[in-house]
Amino acid sequence: MEQRLQGDESGWWLLSYAGKLWLPKGEIPHGLASEFGLRNESAHRIGEWQSESVWLVCKEQAREMASVRQLLDEDRGLFQLAGRAVQLEEFYRAHKFCGYCGNKMHVSEREWACLCNHCRQRYYPQIAPCIIVAIRREDKILLAQHNRHRGGIYTALAG
Repeated sequence: MEQRLQGDESGWWLLSYAGKLWLPKGEIPHGLASEFGLRNESAHRIGEWQSESVWLVCKEQAREMASVRQLLDEDRGLFQLAGRAVQLEEFYRAHKFCGYCGNKMHVSEREWACLCNHCRQRYYPQIAPCIIVAIRREDKILLAQHNRHRGGIYTALAG
């Protein structure tokens, strides 16, 4: 699933590091890898949007890094892929070394996983499901006030 870019690959480019995305001009870069200086970088093809590849490159750009929340108004499918990119980058960054034996890990070629050649341990990204619930009766909705919110903020139930 990881490959070295030649420069002629095209698609949408999600450069992520430490929970942030590179968003030049507030947008996800689109075009050839060479246009964005990505030749010889490692990349993961994480999906497809508008019939084009969506690529994750785990790399920090010096400028224009932003939260994935900046893309909330984008198409739902692209926003979900951007969220996937940020989560996968965090997983790969957190699993550079094996938690059992301490040896260097490598990224699987067949699945989203990190592998240890020394002790044969395999790590997968954590799945942490979450829901937001709207409890309604006629034209009313139940809201809750959490003690960590200051100023009397009420929200829908989530967890």
